[in-house]
Amino acid sequence: MKRIELHTHTNRSEMDGLIDIGELLTFAAHEDMRAVAITDHGNIDAFQKASDKMREMKNVGTLPSDFKMIYGAEVYLVDDLTGCTPSDNECSISSGAVVVSIETTGFSLKYDSIIEIGAIKLANGKEVDRFHTYVNPETQISSDVEALTDITNEMLDGQPTLQEVIPIFLEFIGNSLLVSHNVSFEMMFLKANFKKCGLQLQNMWIDTLTLSRILLPTLNKYKIHMVAKELGVERLDAQGIEGDVNLIAGIFNKFVLTLESMKIETWKQANELCAGNVGIIKNSPSYHATVLVQNQTGLENLEKIIQESNETYYQRRPRVPKSLFQKYREGLLIGTACEAGELYSTILMGSDEAECDAIAQFYDYLEIQPVANNLFMCANSYYNEVNSEDDLREINRKIVGIGKKLDLPVVATSDAHYLYKKDSIARTALLESMGYDALSDNYGLHMRTTEEMLEEFQYLGEDTAYEVVVKNTNKIAEMIFANIVF
Repeated sequence: MKRIELHTHTNRSEMDGLIDIGELLTFAAHEDMRAVAITDHGNIDAFQKASDKMREMKNVGTLPSDFKMIYGAEVYLVDDLTGCTPSDNECSISSGAVVVSIETTGFSLKYDSIIEIGAIKLANGKEVDRFHTYVNPETQISSDVEALTDITNEMLDGQPTLQEVIPIFLEFIGNSLLVSHNVSFEMMFLKANFKKCGLQLQNMWIDTLTLSRILLPTLNKYKIHMVAKELGVERLDAQGIEGDVNLIAGIFNKFVLTLESMKIETWKQANELCAGNVGIIKNSPSYHATVLVQNQTGLENLEKIIQESNETYYQRRPRVPKSLFQKYREGLLIGTACEAGELYSTILMGSDEAECDAIAQFYDYLEIQPVANNLFMCANSYYNEVNSEDDLREINRKIVGIGKKLDLPVVATSDAHYLYKKDSIARTALLESMGYDALSDNYGLHMRTTEEMLEEFQYLGEDTAYEVVVKNTNKIAEMIFANIVF
């Protein structure tokens, strides 16, 4: 049995994919693949042409009569379900809270450290206590970090270590609601650093960034100082992180008043404003996700999703909120896509097992790709979790482990943007014409044969390699109805 390719980009992935549909089908037939998927970026424009070409090739005998075309797309997914607070936060919006802001040496939960913490305790909208400390990371910080944070190595010399600071900070916050601007980063970072000290951070949180997107929909950007200016909140002469917590506290108090005027009493009710909110969807980070059509209902639902992503949620690209999948998920299979997917990005952050598991549970199957697809990370200091090919293999191992734990199929895909290695020259020229550093982002996005993929994933062990390359790709293909009509 040969593998099935579930992730390809035809020349309808504008300014990105180069694959001709007829050549793709010829390649699949030559390699004895029983099916192949097309998953163009944010559109389904190639579906009719693919259907016609498949039928034409079957009629002349160049494609087996039982060959299956799998129709899909790689969409730009936005999580609008997480909201401004955990969905089970029943606390009153008038509850006391602690506003928190941190500075770190970078974005990696595993390798980077907190170097400053600032916090303000609020009761009835008034400051009742304040916390501030620098944290000695026990290593030299880079000149880039110094320039970004205005914190120098000299300022950190002699300051308490993380192990000394965290227990004191935990005593300060108690079981209060925590408020910050961009919770997705700050709370994950605090949780990771609490864990390093043998402690747990279990507090509920509120995100003023998400609230800004809901309550100030006309703003173009939502950085702290821009939101504060819009609301008339002043820094109160404090600089750096202490100035930031002043601003966040003022922003939070203004938002509480706004929510009260809307007759909202609990944070759970406030959270319900998030799902489907256009402001959140247009301004939140987006992640790649693959979507495969299972049947006629799935085709109709994907058409609706693509239409709404362009007409309602378009912001630089057609965005698809998770709430839209809740509405139109029947007949569709959703995969985690590539390194730009939500799961891979969470792993790159160094998130713990529970965080990764929670992300993965949204999906129907998980994807891994060959090392060559992601080699660009090794040459980019932004990805400090990735320094070698072995690091990339370890990420794939983690995804396989998550799949086994959650009983989700893991599939190995080429994420092919062109058919053959030699075609990378054309894509390099295409990327350079748009101003991209193509040489660092175009290593190996070609179609692989079954034998090439089995050899690529031997580091998983022979049985697991066969499972992700052949068994599971065929399993997904078998879940797809063959006779989808256009």
